[in-house]
Amino acid sequence: MYLSKWLIIIFFFPLIIIPLVYGIINPKNSFLLGRRWQFKNEVEPTEFVLDMHKLFCIAMLIVVIIILFLLIIS
Repeated sequence: MYLSKWLIIIFFFPLIIIPLVYGIINPKNSFLLGRRWQFKNEVEPTEFVLDMHKLFCIAMLIVVIIILFLLIIS
């Protein structure tokens, strides 16, 4: 049980945290990641959409950090 907790922390949390940080730093590219093929022309998301995407990334990063903290202290 002890080893599996640390394996989860080492392998899965970086896979979650890195895209969230990228979404905070560069919201325009992360918002369209994997969906550029759907559009013929260059798509320009509105500032509201980019702000909501950044806010969601910040909120999810806080949730992941809380879960990580609870996992460590348990």
